[in-house]
Amino acid sequence: MAKFLAVLNGAADNADKKDFTDAKTAYAIVEADTHEDAAQLFSDHPHIALMPGNSIEVLECPPIPS
Repeated sequence: MAKFLAVLNGAADNADKKDFTDAKTAYAIVEADTHEDAAQLFSDHPHIALMPGNSIEVLECPPIPS
């Protein structure tokens, strides 16, 4: 089982600012068998429907060297 980092992006949080491009609003670390399984955990997350442009990035965490 691998560890994955899910980063919640709030693209609409500061949309009224001219220089705004993206904002990382939260993160979670989850365990799953595959990247697809980890992404599926967030498919119905309320953050996605909260504002247009919000997204969730799922990245695999490499093992910590021992």
